[in-house]
Amino acid sequence: MQPLATEPAPDTAETQAEMHNPSDPIEEQRRNFISWLQIKQLSVRSVATAAGMTETPLRFYKSGKTRDLRHENKIRIAQAFDTTVADIFGDTASAGEASITPASNTMPMTVPVMARIENDQLRATSHPAAFVEAPPGMALSGTVYAIRCPNSDMEPRFRPFEILLCEPTETAGEGDDCAVHTRDGRIVILRCHSYIKGGAFFGKTFCAPDQIERIAPDEITKISRVVGILMGV
Repeated sequence: MQPLATEPAPDTAETQAEMHNPSDPIEEQRRNFISWLQIKQLSVRSVATAAGMTETPLRFYKSGKTRDLRHENKIRIAQAFDTTVADIFGDTASAGEASITPASNTMPMTVPVMARIENDQLRATSHPAAFVEAPPGMALSGTVYAIRCPNSDMEPRFRPFEILLCEPTETAGEGDDCAVHTRDGRIVILRCHSYIKGGAFFGKTFCAPDQIERIAPDEITKISRVVGILMGV
């Protein structure tokens, strides 16, 4: 294997990012990445080649010309070097491999898709199946994840294959649209009829509004509220 090329000492432009707010987690991730490059004596070009990505976005990220790097690219870099996102970019970049970029008024937010569709049913995944971008300005937290509506049960509220943004919650009120995760790996999308923490979840679909579905408390592993829809994704 050919040794990886080293990067010359960064110039003023490439260290510009370090002049930003030191308490900003996005800038902290950039500084951690630059430090990792220096410790490993790696060039931007060699990292981009190993990760199977183009060099320009990575060079712009290092120099501060772009504020953040897409999270899927952070994962690709970590996988290429047999390490974790947190080891390269710091703990703020990774809550497992499903971490997302914090919300911003000026930048889109990268959100992991944590489910796949099988036979018109939604199945939870332990790692992101894909990533989507939420538009700038959406008031989303760092625990939001995305799922894709698997069928027409919730029409016209949600149409098949629309992307739903979900926020894990310990409470769900009547009328909340929820994604209920079950012990067998399913995710059931229902409008809440009633729910008390620790108890059964009662909900209904739009296609059968008079039928109340009960999910027993010992079958529930997580309940999330649907807090947004991404159109045309």
